[in-house]
Amino acid sequence: MEVFRIQEELKNCCTASLTNIFIPGTEYLPTRLNFRIWKLDRKLKNSVKKIVDSRLQSKSDYGDDLLGIMLKSYESEKKDRKLSMKEIIDECRTIFFGVYETTSNLLTWTTMSLSLHQDWQEKLREEIFKECGKDKILFHKLKLSLRLYGPVPFLSRETLQDMKLGDLEIPKGTTLIFPLFKIHSDKAIWGEDADKFNPLRFENGVSRAANQPNALLRTKSLYWPILCHDRSDGRDRHDSSTFPA
Repeated sequence: MEVFRIQEELKNCCTASLTNIFIPGTEYLPTRLNFRIWKLDRKLKNSVKKIVDSRLQSKSDYGDDLLGIMLKSYESEKKDRKLSMKEIIDECRTIFFGVYETTSNLLTWTTMSLSLHQDWQEKLREEIFKECGKDKILFHKLKLSLRLYGPVPFLSRETLQDMKLGDLEIPKGTTLIFPLFKIHSDKAIWGEDADKFNPLRFENGVSRAANQPNALLRTKSLYWPILCHDRSDGRDRHDSSTFPA
């Protein structure tokens, strides 16, 4: 799909820009890399807009999927529920990136870690063949993969007003960055065995803040045929010392 191809190229360009020393304002300079990023960004917006326009032109109902719901909001007469076309396009771009990049990374690292821990791989296979649909161990393993090899390295938020965080005064408009890799490996949070391969640490949940999120349910269904069809063994091809024991 063209959207995914453009998105992948745009991601590579943005990643390349991160390797440079960041100087505020350089993202607006007419450099070769910036020109490429701007061009890809326009192409991505146009591709997504074509998808949205195609749905808008349908004479019948817009459908009950996420795009259909957003288009109904777009035509809503209630101002507090109305979405602009820009907001719809931005939401579609976020969804395309989320379902493609993060899920594929999660599946990749889950397979990698299972190839290094054959005992857990066999437990998962046995569970799936016996109780397909329950998959408690698989769900614990996916959570562990998200903690150790999360596809999202950090979160960033901008303060909408002056605020105070502990003794720190934070003015309006400040960008806050939360390093998820650091948080997910912090022994003060996870204990002294934070770097150990132990899916059962999630047996009773962490905080129940995200109980059975849809993204993980979809990932579980994707992983069933992988484990049922074959086994993975990466012990002879990777240095296991770089992975949790």
